[in-house]
Amino acid sequence: MEPTIYTYNIMIEGMCKAGKVEDGWDLFCSLSLKGVKPDVIIYNTMISGFCRKGLKEEADALFRKMREDGPLPDSGT
Repeated sequence: MEPTIYTYNIMIEGMCKAGKVEDGWDLFCSLSLKGVKPDVIIYNTMISGFCRKGLKEEADALFRKMREDGPLPDSGT
């Protein structure tokens, strides 16, 4: 059974909340290799993880990538 986009989001969120933002980022970056296109929820989760860790530049860069490549940010972003 292959993980779904929802499963990946739960895993990334758990990593970020546990302070393992780098591990969450590695998983986020590997999604395209797994044939999974990140949705707005996963982007929001990763941006939030960066912000909680104090990595504002990384959060801003990911936000800009999101606006350029999609999906479009929502009110939660």
